[in-house]
Amino acid sequence: MTDVTVHVTPPSPVQVTVRRGPAGPAGPPGADGEAGPQGERGPAGADGAQGPAGADGSDGDPGPANVLSIGTVTTGDPGSSAAAVISGTSPAQVLSLTIPRGDPGADGAPGATYDHAGAGSPVGVITPTAAGEIYLDTAGTCGALRWISTGTTSSAWAVAWGDTGWREVRGQLVPGFTAASLQVRRVGQAIFWNAQNLAGSGGPALKLPLPAGFESVCYAVSSALNVAYSSGANLVKVAGGNVYFQIATITTATVPWPATLPGVPA
Repeated sequence: MTDVTVHVTPPSPVQVTVRRGPAGPAGPPGADGEAGPQGERGPAGADGAQGPAGADGSDGDPGPANVLSIGTVTTGDPGSSAAAVISGTSPAQVLSLTIPRGDPGADGAPGATYDHAGAGSPVGVITPTAAGEIYLDTAGTCGALRWISTGTTSSAWAVAWGDTGWREVRGQLVPGFTAASLQVRRVGQAIFWNAQNLAGSGGPALKLPLPAGFESVCYAVSSALNVAYSSGANLVKVAGGNVYFQIATITTATVPWPATLPGVPA
């Protein structure tokens, strides 16, 4: 405690000594003052430990199916790069392509030349001026496409390339001869036969007269197959039992190309 002395001058000097009493209780807090300016930011603290992974979310609904349609297809210059561009947004997109044109290919070999051309056989129609001239049958009559002259008359022609295709001729078998199938074909100078279940009730007398243009110079073809040619004019079944066979024989240039084809196409 501190003594306080008070001097009073007029009208007469008085000296009073006042003794200070004890401190009173604290008054209520005053109102907050205005906020001061913000201080500088302190340094960042160290990263904390990573927390545990959260649970997986639920699957979303399926999106719509994408539809890819073809847009433009452009031919690029030779040597350029191919390109594919997809435009638009799913589910409706467009694919456009650029495909380079290929480089020009090498020239092909010269085509076969010919001296004469027409639709049908040249025999009796075209007179060649020398042997070795080529005639092109544009119709492929009876399977003959290319002919070659063997002299200088209108009859001096032979087939250089031809193919009759298979012809079904079982309908031309003589009585007593039957077959599930009997086919013949001429390719150039070669004659081909194909028989299925060829049968007959008699012996060598059962014959198939060979169609014109299909005669052969080969007589005994195969005794094991029970089949033979007789004098180059007939196909003969020489023994009992049913026959299945495929054989090839040779004719000669003296046998002309058939003017008509036997039977029906096989």
